Amino acid sequence: MHSSAWRLDGQDLINPEGRRIPLREIQNWAMARHDGRQDIQTDKWRGWRIVQQYLVPPGRTMANGGISLGAIKSLVFHEEQEQVLRALDDA
Repeated sequence: MHSSAWRLDGQDLINPEGRRIPLREIQNWAMARHDGRQDIQTDKWRGWRIVQQYLVPPGRTMANGGISLGAIKSLVFHEEQEQVLRALDDA
C-alpha cells in the first residue's frame, strides 16, 4: 500500500508511490525550465507540469500534490548550509 504523502529523506523527495527524486535535480530542472533551457516533457519528467509556482506530479492537481518551487529551493539551500557547517566543524 502506498502512502498518500510526499516525504523528505535527506536530499531526496519521495513521492507517494516510493519514487526518489533528488531535490537538486528538481531545482536544476526548475531553473532550466525558467530559463527556457529544458522542456518539461522529457522521458524522466513525463506528465509533470508547472502550475503557477508549483511542480505538479502526473495525475495530481496544484491543490492536491503540488510542490511549491520555493519550498524545494529552501530545502536545497538549507541542506547546502548544513554541509558547509559540518565541513567547518570537521576542519
